[in-house]
Amino acid sequence: MKTACLVMLMAVQVAAFAQDTGVKALGSKEECRALCDGVMKAVAGGKFGEGFAALKPCWVFSPKEFADYQIKTIQKMTSLTPRYGKVVGWEFVRQDIAGESLLRLTYLHKFERHALGWVFIFYKPRDRWLLNEFRWDEGLERVFE
Repeated sequence: MKTACLVMLMAVQVAAFAQDTGVKALGSKEECRALCDGVMKAVAGGKFGEGFAALKPCWVFSPKEFADYQIKTIQKMTSLTPRYGKVVGWEFVRQDIAGESLLRLTYLHKFERHALGWVFIFYKPRDRWLLNEFRWDEGLERVFE
């Protein structure tokens, strides 16, 4: 019972934070997918700033955390070309839903010799989807999880 109350309190706080700070919440799973498709198109085209700019209004946590991850991503992606080859595109892998409140979208960022997995997780505390987490990873086994 205590755990259920804590989870509900956290959900209310996240929703309130989103409303108070002007975070852009999305109205449907299809909107979440369209956002992430656009991000992946930009990233695969080398337009990291454009991709991150699309995500930024939807980010519910610290702007510093977002900026730090953007810098880390741009630095890392710049160093990958010699190792993995040129970018050859992106691919939507799958959509996973957990209950009524969690949505995970998984993508591949494709290079000539390797791919990176990108994951976007959205949380729906009430009737709108909030971007709760996104990450990329060189470990492809995680794409199958």
